[in-house]
Amino acid sequence: MSDQSRAAMRQVALERVEAMHAETIGLLGELLSIPSPTGSEAAAQAWVAEQFSKLGLEVDVFDCDPETMASLPGWTPSKWSYENRPNVVGVWKGTGGGRSLILNAHIDTVPAEPVELWTHDPWGATIVGDRMYARGAIDDKGGIVDILAAVRALQEAGFEPAGDIILQSAIDEEAAANGTLACMARGYTADAAWMVDGSPLGRAYTNHSGQVQFVIRVYGSGGSPVRWDRETDAIHLAMQVAEALRRLRDQKRAAPLPGGWNAIENELHFSVGRIRGGEWYSNLPAKCEIECCMAFNPPDSLASIRQEIRETIDEFARHDPWLRDHPPEVEFEGLATEPVWLLREDDPFYQTFARVHEEVAGIPVRWITVNAWCDIRHFSLHQYTPALILGPGSGGGAHAPDEYIELPSMVPVIQFVAAMAMEWCGSELQA
Repeated sequence: MSDQSRAAMRQVALERVEAMHAETIGLLGELLSIPSPTGSEAAAQAWVAEQFSKLGLEVDVFDCDPETMASLPGWTPSKWSYENRPNVVGVWKGTGGGRSLILNAHIDTVPAEPVELWTHDPWGATIVGDRMYARGAIDDKGGIVDILAAVRALQEAGFEPAGDIILQSAIDEEAAANGTLACMARGYTADAAWMVDGSPLGRAYTNHSGQVQFVIRVYGSGGSPVRWDRETDAIHLAMQVAEALRRLRDQKRAAPLPGGWNAIENELHFSVGRIRGGEWYSNLPAKCEIECCMAFNPPDSLASIRQEIRETIDEFARHDPWLRDHPPEVEFEGLATEPVWLLREDDPFYQTFARVHEEVAGIPVRWITVNAWCDIRHFSLHQYTPALILGPGSGGGAHAPDEYIELPSMVPVIQFVAAMAMEWCGSELQA
């Protein structure tokens, strides 16, 4: 195809994205009205499989298999069952000879609770002005719909890829992140991968900090609150242990980063995500469990950060008269990822991505490290595959009440997805 023909086809695809924006909004509303918190993704995935079929893709619907995947690098043991929680992959087969591309987004969301804090129905897909409010709007059902719209625009423009375009709707990203790993284990690999999740135009995540989740159990003496001066309160002690870990986080924030590690969008975090403690109104709590998450950067590793967490808790306990004889228990469970460092700016994928981004969006792209977890690490577990995260647009409230996406911001992202897929995968006119 001549450069002139390619440019004309790109322009047609970009125009189709704008022309069908109202339909795209309708699709997003349909998907957002189907609740899909982690563990309950089946109904939403059935909707995705239907949409992939309408696009004429080769559709594969399959479950994670913990028994066969447990030995794979990147596998995270999970408390969730994987029964009736399928991944959905749609393949647009190339004509041959072109580079392949994975377009990935995750279907699962965090829970909407507490629902009473929402101004809008979390499953209502309410439009107010240019915003659509719903759980998953920006994280990450908007990404699913961006991918669908981009492929449809390319098809209507007459594009036919030379390399395969592989669409992945993954489960479990918000928990153990085994859904994308299951896609890789099933053989869905490519020359490059793009996760449409996490940012508007202008910022592409190519690295991410390490993450470790864990549970701390603290035991107190229990007893009546009228004897508070002679008894110990497990909830109070657990909060003091958490404060010691916040001091560790502050030390990590102040540590220098290794050369070449991208600027980090947010500082390292330590959080207590859930607390379970106490037995009765008129009892001092005898047991408290706190579920925690901590991020870390190189040169720390999972092994070293776990050791420092244990040492921090042990050191605090040694100086507490009760905990010295009743030390807290630490159990590492849930997500556990090493820091991921993917960016190689001389790689053709990143070079092409940067060029097409500036052509379509009119602004340069910045490479950023995200202080969060995501699935890009899975793409390079066995061999190096360039991967990044950008999209589905602008919005806010991810993991919070009144999550929303700015509907007009989806248009340039979808246009960029279409243009990049055309550029990377090669093309020829349909007969």
